[in-house]
Amino acid sequence: MKSNQLLNLVLTCALVSPVIANAAQAPQGAGGFGGTLAPKLSLFEYNGGGSSDNALFLQRYDYQKGWSDRDLSGGYLDLDLDLSYSKGETSLSIARHGYGPYAHSGTARLDSGIVGISVFYSQYRSASVGLDYLARPDNAVGGTDSRYNAPANANTGFVAKFNDDSTGAFLRIDRTNHGAAIRSKSGLLRDRPSVSVKHEGYKRTGNTYATWVSGKSDFGTNTQLLRWRGYDKPLAENMGRTSANFTASPLNWFQLAYDASLERFENNARNYTMQDFYAGSMSAAVARNPLHFIPDSTLTSHSFRLSRAFKNSALAAGYGMSALRQDSFAARQTDVDITRNGETSYTSAKIASKNLFLSGKCQALPSLETEAYLKTGTRNNRSDFPVPGLVDPANAESLDMKLDRLKSMEYGLNATLRPAGAKSSLGAGWKREVKKRGFSLGTNAVSILPERILYKEVSKSDNIFLKGVTRPMDGLVVRLTPSYKWAEKVGSTAEAEEALYIKTEASYVTAGGKSLDLYYAYTHMRNNALDYTGFDAVLGRGFGRGQEISSVLHSAGASLSAALTAKTNSSVSLDWNQSNFQSYYITSSARRYETAIAFTARARSRSLINTTSLAADTDWQIKENLKLTGGYTLSRSKGDVASGLLGAELAATNDGAVDNYLHVVSLGADCALAKDLDLLGRYAFDRYVDNQYSSLSGRGQTLTASVAYKF
Repeated sequence: MKSNQLLNLVLTCALVSPVIANAAQAPQGAGGFGGTLAPKLSLFEYNGGGSSDNALFLQRYDYQKGWSDRDLSGGYLDLDLDLSYSKGETSLSIARHGYGPYAHSGTARLDSGIVGISVFYSQYRSASVGLDYLARPDNAVGGTDSRYNAPANANTGFVAKFNDDSTGAFLRIDRTNHGAAIRSKSGLLRDRPSVSVKHEGYKRTGNTYATWVSGKSDFGTNTQLLRWRGYDKPLAENMGRTSANFTASPLNWFQLAYDASLERFENNARNYTMQDFYAGSMSAAVARNPLHFIPDSTLTSHSFRLSRAFKNSALAAGYGMSALRQDSFAARQTDVDITRNGETSYTSAKIASKNLFLSGKCQALPSLETEAYLKTGTRNNRSDFPVPGLVDPANAESLDMKLDRLKSMEYGLNATLRPAGAKSSLGAGWKREVKKRGFSLGTNAVSILPERILYKEVSKSDNIFLKGVTRPMDGLVVRLTPSYKWAEKVGSTAEAEEALYIKTEASYVTAGGKSLDLYYAYTHMRNNALDYTGFDAVLGRGFGRGQEISSVLHSAGASLSAALTAKTNSSVSLDWNQSNFQSYYITSSARRYETAIAFTARARSRSLINTTSLAADTDWQIKENLKLTGGYTLSRSKGDVASGLLGAELAATNDGAVDNYLHVVSLGADCALAKDLDLLGRYAFDRYVDNQYSSLSGRGQTLTASVAYKF
């Protein structure tokens, strides 16, 4: 067994052994000790879906590692435990569950009449990319295209060749989460206030695959084929967030709540620059440009909420503010020529936000409740600008777009009618959203023009909705929620010019406990309001083309749960989703902020994906001391992510199609060997079939046996 696995088990046993000892020595009635201790042995195997040198497809979601550092097959020991103690108003619980050396979690909780304390942790490893032909386009047919070879087409030479700068190492990501919280109980302070403090954080380490493309002038002469590159990007991130909450009701006259938080993010990984990969022909002006730079940052926030309830009405108000500050800077940023406070560097980057809300409710009639609300928000980018040598709209430095400020306002009315004696309710409402943006754009020859950013200064939209609930018979509940949105002005392609939303649910429960649930949801969003403007080199003039974005989403499902016999419970569910997205496929001869760009609006392209999921579970109490469980899940995805001209461009590959299955079978057995001793067995089998990428197809299986001691 690997040393860290053994150490993990030893430490866990050392932690809980005093608790178990106390439980064994405690006289009957002296306190409430109890729990379960379950050592277990797991065997696993992965087969297919990659190679021994790379992560298999199923390992990206369920990575396991056994003794002798084997990750494709092997075994490991682990320990599950659930312990509890209670006496009077005091209770203590400890739990730990493991699924191998890189997948386990634990919690501990202490409650008394005065205070509550809780802690938790979890660790999880996943494989990252790993399959060469998915990470490296040059390993896939059509991933690169020699037709774009320089100098035949100097503007787009980067798609002719992919340059792999990776080390070939196994790519994986480790995630560790932790946290602790303490809270006072009501009655500790006067007027029943409560105070809580919480800290939570995560750590992410490992490496992943990243790609980048340089500009056509970043390299020297005849180096166009060096532009498209990929490398192993290291990950070493830490985040910690501390928050506090205070709530009180002074003199029982109104409710007060205050929240504050401090969040700190640190990136400890190496930051690569362009010269790290090709220093020989790299232009000195861009050699130190960072690649995928992630800065350290600090986020502080404060919020206040006041509310007052009256006999037939209620009022609430709140105010919040936050500030996001960049704490570290790339070498390219700190080397620029800007004088600030006697220093020649770019050292100030901050985004400040403020928001306010007001709301009021009124029980106008015994059966009618009304509500009105107002929300406002302001976000300002207070970073240094302009920055000569880095981002300056008046000089040669390229500027994509800087969002200086965003102001938003939302207000609305709604009402709910609940007729006396009726088993139904009907709600209706309206809201308006307004956004105003302020931009900074470049003014030199290499800057993006305003018509190419696909953002507008103002957004304005209205939304009306209904919400109905009815109970036409005992056990049956039906819900219907339609809404319609339309926009007078649209500010981005992500916003809807027009949208229709429908959601309906029905559930029925019999007197015998059988239940049936049905649902259907529909969304149709379109946006034809924004034009993409380019230049046609042949015609010698500009053109405009509406994006004509259309997105249609369907989802439907049904689930049935029933006790087939006195000893058998079963459930089955069926879910279906369809995503249908269409928009114009627009190409250019170069990156959009380079000179002499020719934009071309090609044919409309459609992405249509259908996903169906089937799940069935059952448990069978064969004898009083023997229970069997079984489950099966099927996930099916099929469709096209590209059609028309875009699909034709991808004809040499399978990239335009989706066609895969995932089968999951699970079996379990619980056998009570004695009053305080259970034998448990679990088997899981996964089978992934990809009809487009056959190399991804593979299987995985895990067999686990454990002995659970109850006390």
